[in-house]
Amino acid sequence: MYIKTNIKIKNLKDFRKKILERGKMKKIGIVVGKFFPLHIGHVNLIQRASGIVEKLYVVVSYSTDGDDLITSNSRFVKEITPKDRLRFVKQTFKNQPNIVSFLFNEDDCPPYPDGWEKWSKLLKDEIEKRENRENEERKKNKKNLDWENDVIFISNHKDDKKYYLKYFGSQTKSIDENYNEYNVNSHEIRENPSKYWNYLPREVREHLIPIITICGGESSGKSVMIDKLANVFNTSSAWEYGREYVFEKLGGDEDALQYSDYEKIVFGHQSNVLYAARNANKFALIDTDYITTLAFCLTYEERDNPIVREFVQNYRFDLTILLENNVKWVNDGLRSIGDDDRREKFQKLLKKLYKEYNISYVTVKSNSYENRYLACKHIIKAYLNGEENLQEIADSYE
Repeated sequence: MYIKTNIKIKNLKDFRKKILERGKMKKIGIVVGKFFPLHIGHVNLIQRASGIVEKLYVVVSYSTDGDDLITSNSRFVKEITPKDRLRFVKQTFKNQPNIVSFLFNEDDCPPYPDGWEKWSKLLKDEIEKRENRENEERKKNKKNLDWENDVIFISNHKDDKKYYLKYFGSQTKSIDENYNEYNVNSHEIRENPSKYWNYLPREVREHLIPIITICGGESSGKSVMIDKLANVFNTSSAWEYGREYVFEKLGGDEDALQYSDYEKIVFGHQSNVLYAARNANKFALIDTDYITTLAFCLTYEERDNPIVREFVQNYRFDLTILLENNVKWVNDGLRSIGDDDRREKFQKLLKKLYKEYNISYVTVKSNSYENRYLACKHIIKAYLNGEENLQEIADSYE
């Protein structure tokens, strides 16, 4: 298909220049936001804004106090740092060279709306500095941006228009002001990520994917439970890497395990977790966590393991379901904690370690395999719906 035009062009760059001139586009557009997290509404606004300016600056703002407050009121277990948010933006628009993003620190600015004067000066200086780096002629002549004629802000916040005009001398354009295209906001997503999962770009999903782990001692039914739940929820799962390691590296003989193997096990398990997360449908299911690996190391080797503890500290799961070790013990050739006293001792060790690391968990106490499955399924559904009475749900299946 060909479109007739009376614009004479020499090359693609010249064509873009002519289009800009014809459409009377502004040279620079600016979108400011926390993007905590970036969602499809943001993406749509940025995409549309990038089509009406020559260059679009996406300013990812952050402040220590403000971000801490947002984090404390969100249901995200994983921390979302300012660099994470910048990364989301850069990954999403990596193939669009006219979209330029950067971090902007607001720590020195008074809280909104009192900080406009100082905030505007800092942002002006940053944009001017970036423009001068790219334009040697402007830098040489010490020429500042024409904020009135060359710059436009894109924002749907009504109060922003008067402040951008007052402190920058720039006009503001709204895009989808009534949110008819994508009626969602970051606050709603932070309160219930699963509900608004489809509004998140892939890059954000990979970072925020809820990871749910089923834990317990030997023969507590973890692996079978993971398989059942992954099937019914149609999502990805990762089996306990320790079992995989024993089969692949040690010929299935757990007696050959030694202290140095445990660090290899946690690294392998982390690889399995990441693979499951990347291929998950709204959440990933994981057989066993690093607390359990640490408990096995302390039990079998009677020695602490700082590397395993590093994984416990730095890689947290969003929801931990602990199966009580009160079902029949089955010897599958890889288990040795079979008597009731040792099983109870191991279960107490797990709970002690969870308390030590301040990791909350939901205990499923029923000794009926069917009720355990129903309880886990109900707990996960409730968690994904933002409910908080998870232990009550688990207890209702005793």
